[in-house]
Amino acid sequence: SIEVDLPREVLDAHGVFVASSAIDRYRQLWSIMCAAEVLGAAHSALSMGLTHLHQRVQFKQPIGSRQALQHLVVDDHVLCENLMLAVEVAALAWDSGSEDEIEQAVAIAVLQARRARRVLENAIQFHGAMGFTCEIPLHHLMRRVIRLGSELWEAAEPSEVLGRGLSRVAQRHHACGAA
Repeated sequence: SIEVDLPREVLDAHGVFVASSAIDRYRQLWSIMCAAEVLGAAHSALSMGLTHLHQRVQFKQPIGSRQALQHLVVDDHVLCENLMLAVEVAALAWDSGSEDEIEQAVAIAVLQARRARRVLENAIQFHGAMGFTCEIPLHHLMRRVIRLGSELWEAAEPSEVLGRGLSRVAQRHHACGAA
């Protein structure tokens, strides 16, 4: 057999060599863009859910007046805000940060995007059986988020990235304490 040592480079679609670090960088950008799209879907689902909770009346009261549903809406709002902040930080880090900062910020955005799927699940639940029909576009949003989620999961494993980051911080802290 013939063994060939190849450099850590690959060809792009046009046959041009691209360093793997450039591919990693664009993979990070793709993760940020997917997380941003999940954010948009989550905001839309939250808005549709809130509208339904205010309009749907049972027992002469809007169903949104139920405290348990209000708590879910607040939780969903917090998830959306966390994801928005994570996407903004990741985009800023990608634009101007160090490689470690980019890696950490993207990992956090991916984790938040995974959690944001819960917002869509709750919005569908608020609508009851109607949430699964074609009359209400929530199931289309959910399908899109599931698809984006599978791409996010493949693009980065955030727990490993965050673990490496914590390890580096601990090593720097230990080195400063020993000096």
